[in-house]
Amino acid sequence: MLSFTLDQESFALKSNATTEIEGVIQIKSHGFIAPSWIQIQLVGTEVIGSQAQTMINDTFQLSSQIEDWNTRLFDQDDVYSYQFRLSVASTLPASFQVFDEEGSLVCGIGYQLQVKVSSMEQTMTRAIHFHRSGRYNVMDKQEYAIPKRVYWGITKQAKQRWQYELEFAGTFDLMVSRIGMVSVRLRSVSGHKRELKDDCCLIGCQIIQSIHLEGYQSHIEVLATTTKLLKNPNKTWNQSCQVEFELDQLPLPTVINQRLGVEHSIRLTVEFCAGESECMDLRFPVMFTGNSFSTNHVPKHATVTNMKRQISFASSSSSSFTVSSLDSTIDAPLACCTYN
Repeated sequence: MLSFTLDQESFALKSNATTEIEGVIQIKSHGFIAPSWIQIQLVGTEVIGSQAQTMINDTFQLSSQIEDWNTRLFDQDDVYSYQFRLSVASTLPASFQVFDEEGSLVCGIGYQLQVKVSSMEQTMTRAIHFHRSGRYNVMDKQEYAIPKRVYWGITKQAKQRWQYELEFAGTFDLMVSRIGMVSVRLRSVSGHKRELKDDCCLIGCQIIQSIHLEGYQSHIEVLATTTKLLKNPNKTWNQSCQVEFELDQLPLPTVINQRLGVEHSIRLTVEFCAGESECMDLRFPVMFTGNSFSTNHVPKHATVTNMKRQISFASSSSSSFTVSSLDSTIDAPLACCTYN
């Protein structure tokens, strides 16, 4: 009898490094003869509606000798165990699934391992999960790199123009927190220097998730919304305004893939109350990493009401978000969260 187990079911795809998959192959047999080879096959599949397309099919050939196997007695038979480790490229897209209202799979990316040995006709298949992670180890402590980005520019309004500076984390790790922060600084750069007593603005912040399929219009969903009223926006230039948001539902991971992927962005709107300015509407890309997938149930966030099994997307190219030509950006120093 052939079986195999994995050290874990979800594996982190770390930047600039290979991902290690470790597990144990077991053969229960009386009168064991070591197989001459072991074959492990990694298959990755994109699913869109009723159509599936293989995007990766890698085969690992492992040699085997009798001394490579550990043995123990179990119910009059011997159980032979073989430990294996595979290295796969971290450029693979992360796993995710989207279901319709009836719980049927609409689209997704999934992986499985299949094990074969030369001495047995039986094969074993096991589903596995990949997720992006910013986690790394320093002196036996787990740390998360939280890169921040700073965007700045001047609004294009014809009347009262505003200079702005925004700072927020470019990547959110779902294993760390579901709360984020945007730092906002504003000041008027109009010709007049007079400050209106009733000058104020309403800042709105949204986290947007876009699921795109090749040849179809993206499905867009708002995951978090928050607003904040500022009575004197000019004061934020010296003392920034902190806009905090909390995700109302757990997002899918950000998946960069040509045919099928998931994009995320922060949308910031500023509505000025003085009546002389037009509304600012800015949108910037962000990424979500971390293991948010569960094989035991259909996640609530993955039930997309206007996605049906026949894939009811309007045909068009995938949408993209851009910022003003006056915008600039710079990466701020990394902030690290340390966990024992």
